[in-house]
Amino acid sequence: MAFLVPVARIARARKGWLLLSFAVAALLVLAYVPAASGIAVVPPEGAIIDAAQQNPGESFGFSPLTPINDWIASILREVCNALLYFEATVLSNIATGTDLSKPFTDLIPSAMPIIEAVHWRVSVPLANLVLAIFLVAGLVKVVSHLSASESGVDLWKIMVVFIAYAFMKTAIDSSWYLMGLVYETVMSFLPVISSTSLPAASFTPLPDTVTDISALMLTLVVAILSLVIVGVCDIVCVTTVVVRSIQIYILTAFGAIPLAFAVSEGGRHMTANFVKKYVALVFSGLILALLFAMMASTVNFVGAVSTPPASGDLVAIAVYSMEIMTMPSLLIAYAFCFLRSGEWARDVMGL
Repeated sequence: MAFLVPVARIARARKGWLLLSFAVAALLVLAYVPAASGIAVVPPEGAIIDAAQQNPGESFGFSPLTPINDWIASILREVCNALLYFEATVLSNIATGTDLSKPFTDLIPSAMPIIEAVHWRVSVPLANLVLAIFLVAGLVKVVSHLSASESGVDLWKIMVVFIAYAFMKTAIDSSWYLMGLVYETVMSFLPVISSTSLPAASFTPLPDTVTDISALMLTLVVAILSLVIVGVCDIVCVTTVVVRSIQIYILTAFGAIPLAFAVSEGGRHMTANFVKKYVALVFSGLILALLFAMMASTVNFVGAVSTPPASGDLVAIAVYSMEIMTMPSLLIAYAFCFLRSGEWARDVMGL
């Protein structure tokens, strides 16, 4: 501790702090500048010591960061390939469209008892009541017309009223089976559209030669974004099919009521519009089947052209990422078409 006494005296002296600062600066320069400039203060015994000091580990042919890099790269590759495989599975399930081939009674099996009960216990009795009212109104109209013309009883006009009543009474009581027959008849053309067998969607996985962490991170981000888009489009497609099934059941449940208005001259357009809308709704299943078939062919084509990038080739990595995003982009267009399928079916029916 004796060497600190002169230092303390210098520090208390006038301009002592300035001298002390210069001394410390000189020591720092002597200590760090030679090492930073590559000048050895003490010459080494050999060149191996210099190499070891500049890059420890590589002088022996080994980098301590290589195992960590390979481990992280392997994890990223496995995650990317798993996401791409799952996306291909989702695309294949979307493209099949198997829900469209269900029979009329199995569209929503759990809801069928409720729909059938509403049809027979609510819709048919109300339709028969409306039909009876129109029958009475028709007879009153015929009788009043005969009274106004002071002519005899026209049995033919009265018979027409009763014939129309009997015909529509039969149609109302059989409306459940008639609407089911319309559904089965239209959907019998479904195998013609979906008869083409296409291979399942697939992606070319990332090979083990891709070890660039930055490239794998880019591919991971693109794969996650692509999977999110595919998932949203899957929800749209499935929701469209389910909504169509619900609409068919709702119109079937209350379909007997519009039929009762066919005996009235002012209500016949209501019956005609209902029949057209119901046929258009069922026909939309064929449009959906055609969209599923077109989407399946497009999905397989895009999946077949994907090529894995080579390690360190940024251009190839960018091309690979763009190819991954091509399929979700096309799927967005098909999802929009699914939402418009009902409107297109009404256009075909002239509604």
